[in-house]
Amino acid sequence: MRIPLPREHGAWVMLCLSLLAGGILAGGNRVGASLLAATLGVLGFLAQHALREWVAGRVPIRAPLALGGFAGALLLLDSRTAEHWRWIALPLAAGIAAWTLRWYRSRGGRTRMADLPSHLAGVVALSSLSLLVAMPDSRESALAGLRLWMVLSVQFAIGAMVVHARLTGRSAFAKATMLAALVGVAAIYLVDRDARWLSLSLVFAAAALVRSVTLTRRWPLARVGWSEAVTGLAVCILGALR
Repeated sequence: MRIPLPREHGAWVMLCLSLLAGGILAGGNRVGASLLAATLGVLGFLAQHALREWVAGRVPIRAPLALGGFAGALLLLDSRTAEHWRWIALPLAAGIAAWTLRWYRSRGGRTRMADLPSHLAGVVALSSLSLLVAMPDSRESALAGLRLWMVLSVQFAIGAMVVHARLTGRSAFAKATMLAALVGVAAIYLVDRDARWLSLSLVFAAAALVRSVTLTRRWPLARVGWSEAVTGLAVCILGALR
């Protein structure tokens, strides 16, 4: 049986960074549980793509069924499922919503790179996997997890908008979004005056400058992707550290 693999390089980067951020937030004493949750996240990512490919008639039904069944078996084996069900339900709901929007806008075809709403929905769903891996077990860790989800969503969404602007030539829209995101992160720092959030704000500011150069000089998409991956890694580490 052939398992169809998503071909969006940016989606793979966002998936890996979200899983890494969740693992950092969970801490080193829960490595086994974090790896199990990360495996579950990867299976869900592959299953949603296989389901879209099946709806489009490109793969048999057994591909999404096998991936979904394997993910379900892992859930049954994980003793934390009942205790932390909300951190499983939230990414699942976000993933279903993103999948439905992409299917509706593409009608079973391939999602266009310039289809911004579909990609933004996918961004929110992928970044929510950090919660699945972190599995917060207290109010403090839950707030940290939700804040990490928000920061990753903003970071990944800006990257998607930069690519969209690069493809459509609407650079003014992307620059306005970058400014709004920077103001948002600065507001977080004002609420929680921590050196980590100041560092995060500075990373966002530096990234905004790089993106301005990206849009002004019309860098190739490959170079844009690498710059977003490096920035995303910095945001991921700073956002996940407690």
